[in-house]
Order: sequence, then C-alpha cells, then structure tokens
Amino acid sequence: MFPWRDILIGYQEEREMDNLMQALREKYGVKDLGEINWFLGICIRLDFAQGITTLDQSQFAEEILRRFGMEDRSPRKTPIDKGVILYRRSPDEESAGDVPHRQAVGALLYLARVTRPDIAYVAAHAADPSKEH
Repeated sequence: MFPWRDILIGYQEEREMDNLMQALREKYGVKDLGEINWFLGICIRLDFAQGITTLDQSQFAEEILRRFGMEDRSPRKTPIDKGVILYRRSPDEESAGDVPHRQAVGALLYLARVTRPDIAYVAAHAADPSKEH
C-alpha cells in the first residue's frame, strides 16, 4: 500500500503513461482522476498547444495574508527594501511578542519552495524576531 493518497505523474508519450497506469492499477488499485487543476494548494494550468505548465499559488498567498491580518497592506515589488539588512535581535531590543512569526514564516517557506523562491529570505530570523522583522 502507498504511504500517500495523491500523486502526480507527468509524461511526454501517452503510450508510456497508459502502460504505467495499467501497471499501477493492477498492483495497487490506483485510479486516474483525469487532468489536474489543483494540487496541495497549487493551481496548475496546462497549455498543451504551447507546451506550457503554469503553477500559481496566488490563492494560497492571499490566504496567508488573511490569516496574519495583512490583507489590507499594499503590494510590494520586492519582498524587502533594497539595502535593508536584518540582524539577529539583540538582548536589549524589544521582542516581536505575540506575533505568530514562526507560523507566518512556515507558510511563506512553503510558498517560497514551490513557486516563489524570491521570498525565501524571510526565514533568516524565524527563531527570535524583533519588531523590525
């Protein structure tokens, strides 16, 4: 038995896919649920004519903003202003307090790993953030 419920399989030759699916059906009872649109919070758009696959997590990003009370903030072109350098919080600097910083960083890391590597910088100070973070 598979230790997971859902898997994605990509292919170039339909005949190869048919053979693989037949073998998986016979051995594990796998079902083909057809063309994929959503998977793990990712909108997947397939353009077979142009050979383009697009991954979109904008709905997940909007949910992160709502979850952490930031939905009314203005969009930014970059995740951090040019020239800003964040340092570890010093003992005399005020802590971020009750801000769910680690949860926000975790959600953003998922977003960064899948479709937005440009925001990965956010995780550098997850353990002990200051208000600046």
